[in-house]
Amino acid sequence: PSGGSRSCSRRGSLRRGPARGSGPAGFRGDECWRDLTCMLYHYETQPNPNPLSWYFHNLPYNFQVFSTLVNHLVELPAPFLLLLPFRRPRIVGGVIQVLFQAVLILSGNLSFLNWLTIAPAIACFDDAFLAPLFFRTSREKAQRLSAAAAEARAQRRSGGRWRISAQV
Repeated sequence: PSGGSRSCSRRGSLRRGPARGSGPAGFRGDECWRDLTCMLYHYETQPNPNPLSWYFHNLPYNFQVFSTLVNHLVELPAPFLLLLPFRRPRIVGGVIQVLFQAVLILSGNLSFLNWLTIAPAIACFDDAFLAPLFFRTSREKAQRLSAAAAEARAQRRSGGRWRISAQV
């Protein structure tokens, strides 16, 4: 999407995200967020564990500390990438958010809220970034339709008659 105000507001809603008890909210209370040990207890105390939660809980101590640190980086400074008007940082911020939410979904942490957080992250991606995810024939059809729309706009500006040609 272009950098319109609606797109910026959708990306801005990612900055708040679902309340997960970490990030700024986590620094208010529990000491484990400061000493990076919260993930040692998280998987066994979360409200909606799934079968993979046991495996996440039994990962090595250093990985749990690292994952708490990554959680802080994703929830505190990374969301500001979503608000920058430049394409590359916005896409990097969107990818970070989507990957982080995917890990949270796999670990079983309130998956419905995580899916809801992924939805506005899609606003960070433009057509050029998403194009490789689609089949070549779909991309070619979109390019033909885009060229036809550009031609119609050019004819309208020049005062010419409209010519509608649909290529399906």
